[in-house]
Amino acid sequence: MITFKYMSSIIAKTTQTSYPSHDLAYQRNKAAGLPGWDDAEGLNESISLLTQVFSHADIPKAGRVLDIGCGAGNISFWLEKRGYSVVGIDVSQVAIDWAIEEAKLRKSKLSFAVFDAAKDRYIAAEPFDIVLDNHVMHCIIGQDRRRYLSNIINNLKAGGIYICNTMCNAPKAPEVLKHFDAASRCYIRNDVAIRYIGEQDDIIREIETAGFRMLHADLMPDDVQDSLSIVAQKVMNKT
Repeated sequence: MITFKYMSSIIAKTTQTSYPSHDLAYQRNKAAGLPGWDDAEGLNESISLLTQVFSHADIPKAGRVLDIGCGAGNISFWLEKRGYSVVGIDVSQVAIDWAIEEAKLRKSKLSFAVFDAAKDRYIAAEPFDIVLDNHVMHCIIGQDRRRYLSNIINNLKAGGIYICNTMCNAPKAPEVLKHFDAASRCYIRNDVAIRYIGEQDDIIREIETAGFRMLHADLMPDDVQDSLSIVAQKVMNKT
């Protein structure tokens, strides 16, 4: 397993992280008429997976959800239709402005805010029943991952549920693999760490160490990049 100390030392010497660069991607996607971070096909795939995940008996069928990395709000609005009360946060101002615009068009009562959950301490007015992380964790690099998981723990009720879908294992596509640094497990472009792609067992241990009990951990193999679908429960006495 790559330790946080070792991973961070490599990143500090050779790379930078650039979370706010997501603004550019959202600007391009909105101009191109896409629904958000993903195109329509990618969004439908996410909804299909989350439909399966939310069918688990462990998942509360109502309550408050924190949608981390909510983007343009597509999944937040999907959850609202299912009866959940949702707060969406994202590091991108462009994404949040887009989500607020969509909320007005949909006459939605959801709230959205700009927040970097990997850097700052986020404490909501009241804890959440569910924290949803749909393709965010692999964007969090180095020591930021500890702060990120701490934010999630601190904002969940005792026994609350963390749902995560994250990339795992080494990339398989040659065009991606050539940018993959096996020592840090990071996908790097122009000396910027874009993704952390850990081994599936390491990611599971990382989440358990943060204070969760693993309920489901399903590997989703892919010809380009494997993913891991996780449902975990906050340990009752963890704060």
